[in-house]
Order: sequence, then C-alpha cells, then structure tokens
Amino acid sequence: MEYTLKRAEYTDSTILFDGCQEQSLDLDISLPDYCPDIQRILKCQVMPCISSHSLNGDRLETEGTVRVRVLYLDSREDTVRCCETESGFSSVITLREPSVSGAARVTARVEYVNCRATSPRRLDIHGAFSVCALVVEPNSQQICTCAAEEELEQKRESRSASTLAGLGEQQFTISEMLEVNPGKPPVEAILRSRACCILQDFRPVSGKLLAKGIVRLEVLYSSALEDGALETMDFEIPFSQMVDCGGAEEDCRCSLHMETVDHALQIRSDTSGEAMRLEADIRVSAFACAYRDEELTFITDAYSTRYETDLDYNQLQVGCLDELIQESVIQKTAVDTGEAVARVLDVWNEILTVSGEVQDGQLRFSGKMNLCILAADSQGVPFYVEKMADFSLNRPWNGGDGCRVSCWAQVEGLGYRITGNSSMEITAEISIWGTASHTASIKAVSGIHGDESRCKNEGQGILCLYYACENESLWDIARSHGVSLQSLCEENGLSDPEAGLTEGQMLLLTAQ
Repeated sequence: MEYTLKRAEYTDSTILFDGCQEQSLDLDISLPDYCPDIQRILKCQVMPCISSHSLNGDRLETEGTVRVRVLYLDSREDTVRCCETESGFSSVITLREPSVSGAARVTARVEYVNCRATSPRRLDIHGAFSVCALVVEPNSQQICTCAAEEELEQKRESRSASTLAGLGEQQFTISEMLEVNPGKPPVEAILRSRACCILQDFRPVSGKLLAKGIVRLEVLYSSALEDGALETMDFEIPFSQMVDCGGAEEDCRCSLHMETVDHALQIRSDTSGEAMRLEADIRVSAFACAYRDEELTFITDAYSTRYETDLDYNQLQVGCLDELIQESVIQKTAVDTGEAVARVLDVWNEILTVSGEVQDGQLRFSGKMNLCILAADSQGVPFYVEKMADFSLNRPWNGGDGCRVSCWAQVEGLGYRITGNSSMEITAEISIWGTASHTASIKAVSGIHGDESRCKNEGQGILCLYYACENESLWDIARSHGVSLQSLCEENGLSDPEAGLTEGQMLLLTAQ
C-alpha cells in the first residue's frame, strides 16, 4: 500500500554558469585624416560594452561593442590627441544545463592590451577582454512534510531556509543634456569618460524593486582653446527606476546589482553656437533576486506500527541566505610616477576585481584595481603612468563555515595628492556588495510503502523488557520493535523523546 504524504514545494536557485569567457582583440588601425601624426603613445583604452544578451536553451548569447581609444602626443609633444575606433563582437557561453526561466547578469572587463605605432599613422593593437556572467535558474523541489495515517511513526526535522521568491533582469537608458560647468572652455574632443551607477536605496513593491540612485559621470576633454588645454568635469545624474522581479514582496530580502554597461556622449552647441553641452545616453543593467525566509519541515525517517515498510529517499539541497553584504573601504596607495609631477591632468581606474570568503571567523574581501594617472612634467609635457594596487577588507563573521560569498565591487570615487617630486598618494573609495549563503544537503523521505502481507508481531502484541545502551535513541528502539514512540515514552515516564539513555537503563515495551 502507498501511504499518503503531504507535500510542499521549495524553490531555491541553481547556478548554471559563474565565470568569464575571454575574447581576443586584434586591430590594425589607420588614423583618420583629421588626426595629426603620432609622436608618442600615452594610453590605449579598451572599453567592451554589452548591448544585449539572451538565454537560449543551454546557451547564453551576448552581443556588444568594443571601443578602442588611443591617447597620444603629436609632434609638438605638448598636446594630448585622441583617435577612436569601434567594432562589434558576439559570444556564446555554454551552460551546465538548459535554462527554462533563468536570468543572467552579464558584464565585460579588460584583461590586457598592447598597443604600438607601426608608423606615424598606423596602430597595431593586441589584447583581450572577457565576457563575465552569472546565470541563475529557479529550482523547485518537492518536500514531504508529514503523513496522514495514524499508524505511521514519523521522524521530522525543521531547517531555516531561504526560498527564491523572485528573479529578474532588465536594461534601461538614462538620457540627459548636460551643461558644461560655468567658467570652463568649450569642448573640442572627449578624451576619456566613465559612467558609474551608484545605488542609494531600493525596496520591493508588488513584484518589482523601486531603485533610486545616481549615475556619476567623469569626463576629460580637450578644450576649443588654441592650446587645446585639458579639462575635467564630474556630473551626478539622479534616477528612479522600477526593476522587474516577479514575486518580490515587502517581506522579502532582496539583492540588486546595477551597473552601467554602455554610455555615449555627443558634443552639442548651446544657443550661442558654442560647444557647451554634452548629450549623454547611459545604459544600465539591473539584476535582482528576492528571497523569503521560512522554516522547512521534512520527514527523515518513518515506519508503521502495523506493517513492514519500505522508504524512498531523495537528497534535498536547502539553501539559506546568511547575509546581504554592503561594505565600503577606503584604500590609500602610494605611486611613484618616475617623472616630476608639475600638474595632475586626470586620475581614474579601469580594472577592478574582487573575491570574498569566510575564513577563521572572518569575512574577507580582497581585490585588485589599476590606478591610471595622466600628468604633466615641469616642461608641460604630458605623460602617463599606471599601477596595479591591492585592496582588502576583513570583518568578524558570526555565521558558520562553508559559506559561499558572491560579491562585486566598484570604485565610486578617487582623490589624490602630490607627496613629492615624483610621488603621489591615490585615495580610492570602493563599495562592495554581495551575498553570503550556505547550502545543506539533507537526506529526506520521498515515499513510504507498506506491505500488508507482512504484519508486525503477527497480531500477538508484545510485552518485554529492554536494556538500553549508553546514548541509544528512543526512536531507534521504538522503530526496531515496531512500537509507538509516544507509548514508549508514556510507559516509561519519559518526557523528552530526544533524551539520551544510560548504559543498562531498563525500558518496558508494549504493543497491541
């Protein structure tokens, strides 16, 4: 006979892919006619941008563009020039298994770049960038919570778990017409720009997340003045956006990752005809997860007091979100420029990696960033230098070991001061977000079968004395003799079914 079991559904997440796939970059560029000849290369910037992505079965397909911007000095060696090119790319990442209703967080990062001038008007560029992705798929599991038949004795456990309540991804564009700061000269050409999405607050609202924040836009440009002097500007563009995350409600704990994946700036004229405006289109990618905390109860063992029983088992993977991480660290790095610094033209960061782990009662984060410095020497000649710098953050961890830490980071602000003839100190404000979670593997009952042809005690009943071993469990004794655990406790005046027994402790076992 098949016993009737009450079942509940538990949904957690399965990671189908978490990693990076490298793309090569090989370009042979000729300078446009309007660009002066190259005397010396300062910096080659590679900027991969994700335009779109889609999940098709066991494939994550991504489309994007990679922009290459080369800063160089012309024959006068006192003016920074710029040439730029753009090309498309596509990538296909194979997943562990097909995705049915999953979501993906896709970003791109530069690995390395080598650039050399083969002539005053030709550039040979070799490098690599990576498409990095996290693909999450909802995974539903059936859990047997209890059986209705009175003759069945059931051993049940409860565990804290985090149900995946919602999952969503989307992209949106922020468009803004920006005015050049008063007192700044008109814009001739944009040499560098960076858009950074800073999430300030978010909350779940009926299947969506209401997110508020700012996009910080940094711009380095050459002015329309005769000497082509370089100028920097910073803008803060506020935004408010509803992000799809079906199932997210007010009782959920939510994780939201927002990142700029592309931005474009166009120089525009004001009413007087001067290039004093910038038209900005900034594309932001959002990836959201919502979790609901609950107690799961499941059967780990069972037997019938009337018939011999057979059990089916399955292995449940129960996940629990330990903490939503939001940290910040201030990192100061000394830089030897190798040349006398008369004036700093611009400071920025291009590459940032971070990882996290729980170790020795500490939540530890470590990462790397590359600090880029464009400066001028005492003769007014621009030069460029960069340095890879480490950063770290440790704090006490009150949870258990075996946690999986998933995290991401971004540099939200950079400051500097000149500390010597050829030395500087760079201060970076780094924000870290992520989740710390653990998964328990539990052997649970998935089916109970009774054999009516094999009755226990053959209807005779039992009455016997049993002498226990030290710490033997009452459940094991009751199960092996086919008696009710409750009756065993009542017959022997025991109030705690989990109590350990002493060596030789006598128990009276009865059954009808």
